[in-house]
Formats: sequence, structure tokens, C-alpha cells
Amino acid sequence: MAGARNYPRQTVEGVFRDFEGRRAGMIKAFTTDFEEFYEQCDPEEENLCLYGFPSEQWKVDLPEEEVPPELPEPTIGINFARDGMHKMDWLALVAVHSDAWLLAVAFYFASRFRFGKTDRKCLFNMINDLPSLFEVVTCTAEKKSSSSETMQSKYEHEEEKSVQDMEGGDPLSFEEVFRDFKGRRAGLLKAFTTEFEEFYQQCDPEKENVCLYGIPSEQWEVDLPEEEVPPELPHPAIGINFARDGMHKKDWLSLVAVHSDAWLLAVAFNFGARFKFNKTNRERLFDEINNLPTLFEVVESSIQKEVKKKSSSSENGSNESTSNLKDGSESQGKDAEVMQMQSKKEAEDSEESFEDERNMEVHCAGGCGLFCSFVGSICGMWQLTIGNGYGPCP
Repeated sequence: MAGARNYPRQTVEGVFRDFEGRRAGMIKAFTTDFEEFYEQCDPEEENLCLYGFPSEQWKVDLPEEEVPPELPEPTIGINFARDGMHKMDWLALVAVHSDAWLLAVAFYFASRFRFGKTDRKCLFNMINDLPSLFEVVTCTAEKKSSSSETMQSKYEHEEEKSVQDMEGGDPLSFEEVFRDFKGRRAGLLKAFTTEFEEFYQQCDPEKENVCLYGIPSEQWEVDLPEEEVPPELPHPAIGINFARDGMHKKDWLSLVAVHSDAWLLAVAFNFGARFKFNKTNRERLFDEINNLPTLFEVVESSIQKEVKKKSSSSENGSNESTSNLKDGSESQGKDAEVMQMQSKKEAEDSEESFEDERNMEVHCAGGCGLFCSFVGSICGMWQLTIGNGYGPCP
């Protein structure tokens, strides 16, 4: 995908400008350039995606050959659904998936640039002040069929109606979406903490492209991508197993966590679009999500704690006399039991302590401007993968 490495500035404003440009390009595809866009989505072609670019342009193209991709990928195979649906229904489907993709890309950058809770909220508010692509498409269709209402007045009418639905018509929709998010997130946390070794082994580079799925039942699964195209829900990053052996284990875990955060958000707001969440609904949903630490923050905190634990153990070990070796051997069984109990709380402890860990940050020596709180630095993740094409620190 051309232009994937044109990173935005590492500020809320910079990421928002990137979002605005990509969104503007997609609006062109859905409105003024629609007939051209429709023709390019030929069902006789292979799996196609719709990309929006920061330059306010759009492109229908094949998915990235690089796996895992550098950025979250748009929905694959939008062309295969084209002729089986009414034209405007198909456009609305593509718009819903494109909204989820735009949000995933924006908050992928937010994780890379280490935005905290306040910055994430600021970025979301700026995004949420704009009508979603689905709202633009829906209002445009309604405008064509009813010249008595302008696009803006129709949008405001839908806002009011959706608030009424939220308050009285369907009060469970918001809670159901957030509960789904929490279940998937809890499953992924297990894969990244207490069940990490099993997760790591399942991501065998000798296998085909695999993804990490979080399941609402608080479980996780490493599996091939959905065969259905376009998929019902946004798909996780494809091919995470291929990057595994070319990176330090902790750096690889951080990479998967960043992509998983973006995927969770994409799935939640895909549901939000289906339930016709308006601006107020979307803000409520995001606020609940943002009150939880991201997967990347949990992983980062866990790594930092492990580094400090190993450092402390090393220092204590060097001060022990050889006469303590026997005592240490006798206590191994007890220590193993204690460690097993501690591992069960690792995910919860990491979530509670990640804010404290930020107070111990050191500036990255790589000059990328990121701040890193564990040895090796998060930007080392991107530097280590230059040879694989994931891109250097911006």
C-alpha cells in the first residue's frame, strides 16, 4: 500500500490530521467518485480493499503482501459482496467497515506514540465531532430521496432519534457492546500474561497466516483468518506468527498488543455502527473503554515489573554466600508455589500499576521521540523490524 510509511506527527493534532485526510479520501469514493469506485470493485477480481490516504485520496487495491501488515488493514473482499446487494446497501456496509478501519489506524498510532488516557480522549472527541462515514452515506441517500431535508438537518434528526432510542427504545445495546469488548479484552489479556507461553508456541512461523482472536467468553484463539469475505467483523492482524522469531520475545508481544488494541476498538465500533450509535452513544462507549488500560499498557507494565524483578534477584543472588545454596534448594518447592499464585494475579496487578510505571520512564536513546519504560525500549520494536519492512521510528 503506497504511502503507508508517511507517519503523522506524534501529537494528537498530527494523528487527527492523518485521520481527516484518510476520511476525506473515502468520502470522495462514497460520494463524488462513487461510480468510479463501484466499477473498480469488480467481483471478478481478487480480494480487494478500500484504502484512504492522508492526502485525501482513495484507492481500491489488493491487501498488503507484507504480514503482519504495518498498519491495520481495511476489510478484505468488499468486491465480492457488491453484486449480491442493493447498491446503497453495499455502500453502507463498506462505510461501516471503513469507519472501523479509520478508528483502528488512528488509535494504532495513538499506541505507537504512547498517548495516555487524556490524549486518547482528546483524539476521540475530535474524531467524534465529525459525522461517521456511515452517517454521511445514509444522509446522502436520504437527501437524494427526500429533497425537503438537507444533509445536516437529517444528521441532527438522526442524532435526536438515536438519543431517544438509547434512553427508552433499546437500553441494552450500549451495555452489550461494552460487555462484548470486555470479554474479548479479558481473553487477550490471558494470552499476553498467564497463558503467554502457550500463545507463543501456537504462533509457529511454520504455519500459515494466523491471527489472534479475543472471544467474548474471555477466551482467546490463534486461528486462520475468516474464510468469509468480506468478513462479518473486522479481522485481527494477519500473519503475527511470521514476525515471531525475527524479534525479541517481548518486542513481538508488544507489537501484537498494539495491533490487538486497534482490533478491539474496530470491533466495538463496528457493533456501534450496526446499532446506529450516534455521537452521544459513541462517546459513552469510548469513555468506558478508555477507563481501562490498553493491552499495550498492561504488557508494558508487566515487562517492566519482570525486568525489575530479575534485576533485584540478580543483585540478591550475588550477595549470597555459597553456604546458602542448600537452603535455596530446599525452598524451591515453596518458591514455585508462590510464583504460581502470583502468576494468577499478574494481569490484574499489571493493570493496576501501569500508571505508576510511567513515573519511571526514560527517554528513548533512538531519537524517535517516544518514551519507553522498559529495557530495550518500545521503539526498539520498530527498529528491530526495519529489515522486515515494518518501518523505523518516525
